[in-house]
Amino acid sequence: MRHFLAYLVIAVTYGFALISAAASDYHEQLTLRPLPLSQLLASFNFRANTSIADFEAHNFRLFPRSLGQILQYAGTRELHLRFTLGRWDAERWGARPWDGTREGGTGVELWAWLDAETDEEADEKWLTLTNALSGLFCASLNFIDETRTIRPVMSFQPDGDHSNSSLANTRLLHGVLPHEVVCTENLTPFLKLLPCKGKAGIASLLDGHKLFDASFQSMAIDVRPKCDANGHCVLEMEETVDMVLDVNRSKRPQNNPIPRPPPSNELLCDTSKPYHSDDTCFPADSLDGQDWTLSQVFGRPMKGTCPLTDPDVPPICVQIPETRDIYSTEGAREVKAPDGSSRCYHLEPNSDFTLMLVQPESQNEDKLLNKPETPLLYAERSFNGHGQEHGGVQAILSNPSDTDVAFVYMESLPWFMRIYLHTLSARIADAPSENSTDLIKKIYYRPALDRARGTQLELLMRIPPHCTVFLTYDFEKSILRYTEYPPDANRGFDVAAAVITTLEPRVMNLRTTSLLLYLPTPDFSMPYNVIIFTSTAIALAFGGLYNILVRRFVGANEATGQALKAKLAGLINRLKGKTTPKQCSGPARGLGSRLVHLSRRFSFGERPMLLWIAIPAVLVHGFFSLEKSRSIDKPSPITNIEASIMKSSIAGLVLATALAVNAYYTLSVYAPSNAEIHARIINARDRAFIIGAVMPSTYCDLEKTADCPAGTSTQVDEEMTALAAAVPGGQFIFVAPDGIISYPSAHSTLRPPGSQMGGFRASQIVTECRMPGTILEWSPENGSPGLWACPTSRGVPISKEAVLKATTGAFKGQGCLEVDGVLIQTAGDKFAAWAYS
Repeated sequence: MRHFLAYLVIAVTYGFALISAAASDYHEQLTLRPLPLSQLLASFNFRANTSIADFEAHNFRLFPRSLGQILQYAGTRELHLRFTLGRWDAERWGARPWDGTREGGTGVELWAWLDAETDEEADEKWLTLTNALSGLFCASLNFIDETRTIRPVMSFQPDGDHSNSSLANTRLLHGVLPHEVVCTENLTPFLKLLPCKGKAGIASLLDGHKLFDASFQSMAIDVRPKCDANGHCVLEMEETVDMVLDVNRSKRPQNNPIPRPPPSNELLCDTSKPYHSDDTCFPADSLDGQDWTLSQVFGRPMKGTCPLTDPDVPPICVQIPETRDIYSTEGAREVKAPDGSSRCYHLEPNSDFTLMLVQPESQNEDKLLNKPETPLLYAERSFNGHGQEHGGVQAILSNPSDTDVAFVYMESLPWFMRIYLHTLSARIADAPSENSTDLIKKIYYRPALDRARGTQLELLMRIPPHCTVFLTYDFEKSILRYTEYPPDANRGFDVAAAVITTLEPRVMNLRTTSLLLYLPTPDFSMPYNVIIFTSTAIALAFGGLYNILVRRFVGANEATGQALKAKLAGLINRLKGKTTPKQCSGPARGLGSRLVHLSRRFSFGERPMLLWIAIPAVLVHGFFSLEKSRSIDKPSPITNIEASIMKSSIAGLVLATALAVNAYYTLSVYAPSNAEIHARIINARDRAFIIGAVMPSTYCDLEKTADCPAGTSTQVDEEMTALAAAVPGGQFIFVAPDGIISYPSAHSTLRPPGSQMGGFRASQIVTECRMPGTILEWSPENGSPGLWACPTSRGVPISKEAVLKATTGAFKGQGCLEVDGVLIQTAGDKFAAWAYS
């Protein structure tokens, strides 16, 4: 009994597996069609089916689980997603592939039928769907909010097989992002939905470098239910990639890696043009003279076939005349169409495949089959008008066929485009106005709400044969809040493409190009200017108010202390004493050095910014002090507080003036005990100080070379904390952990971890000529003293060239000559170089 039950379970399981396999199938096909002007249309089509029962039971075999679970959670009955980049040139390339049904507007376009009984429920599921698809395809679909969502009435019809009862409880929503840039990050999840990913089959030819180098490319995903005559329904997912490749540009990496203009004798010119001459060339429709190989066009051969694909469907088809010769890889089986318009190839499963189309041997070969099909309708759209308040839209619709064309024209406009519906007009070119009264059959108009929803306009129209219709309307531009502008506000706002759906004589879709709308742009620096202006005014007012509150007036007989003149003289003497070189070894010297270095870091040219700050501040301070002293009824003698204010003002002026003068010094080695390096010049080169270097390494980025400093010597400040460089921000000096005395590059403050700044101390000496001099010794607060002349990495002897180093925790002077100090000599107060390299 147990064996019988086991066999029964196995049989039932095997039967269900066979049913599931029969309901689930997958096939893929690539169609190649040459286009004029050396273009090649490559249409990739992938189709996978799964039964409705397996889908509802979460049994995914060929249908991607990641997408299926999103559709189930969002209650999606039918889904259409488009990623499009570029423009289809209908006048030259003819009718669109798939009659435009696999094409979307520029950017990302999405529409779907959702299970919902109310609009609120539909909006909630739409939000769930867009956010989930945004994460799945690495796109910005989550930005399709209510202002970019419409509910089409006449334009879209379901592609799948739905019962009337199921359609009654569904809602159609449509959204578009015209500014979305389609890139490789969208192609990768697209390929992951395929059973063989991009490892085998025609998907192995999809390379991001080739796809996004195309003149036009579109990626489409369609999920819809399909039912046969017996009522058996499956859920079908179809992925389509259409790309128009420039054959000459695709072959360039192999034939001519460096782009160069072709010689004049290789140009294919249309000699029938009246303006054709030796220096004027109009490109000829090089349709029949194409020659290419599959590996040249896509950059790689095709890697066999996907093992899960239907073997009865040929993977590759080429639409070329049968008179043209085309060669394929050995082992491929060629199948020609009965009418001779195309040929298809069945491939070996595990071998690489390529095609080779050679040039025609005779000019009399049949060329009619290569001519592109004329589309039912041509459509163009553009802005007209001028100014930043109003504008207009003009759509030019041409019917080149011999029959009437009925179609639906739909536009989804942003809310800040307020159209004037009474200005909507349609007229036939070069025809009386009474012949244009019956062009628009029906109008559906849903006005916009500010920041809530956009404008929806749908027109049911009919154009007579061989006629051109001008459809125009005017609109007003809204003023946005400054926070609603994107970072690139001056670029403009993208307006989604118009969707045209033809109804008669057959159904097809086409999109116009997207538009760029310019809106009045505010001065985004105005808030900053207002903040600066009001802060300055408040600071000035607060200074005067604070002066009144803290000032205390006393009589002349109550004033104590020495006279103002004596105080000023003592203050000036003290300032002079603090800036004397003999007294610079104390703590005050370090503060003065840092102030000088700070003034250099904030400089305009060669004048410190502190001077420009200190002088106005002192003048304003003195002005308020003078006004307050005039405000009393009886002039009073100068009090102690007033004297202190005046002393601080004069001291500020003296300090600013002192900071405005920068003294710079040249460097040389002071080592009397080592004659081979003593008195040798030191120059900054390659981020180090080189003893014996003839010239420093400098450069200048100024446009006028005459404004650049000489750059022929190395000069530093008095404490060797900064270089005499004019570059904004200056160049400070530091000691690296390995002992090298270095400096950063221009506009940079980077230095190795553990580096030391400062540490040089000045000492007075008497030189060999019995002249007083100043040397700098390395004596950091936390570390060992000592300077060294070390060999360079070039192997040059120390007597010729050496690197100046200082003692650090990791370097103690191994293999180097000891240096007593660095002798500094006054060089002036001008910058020696724009920047040291």
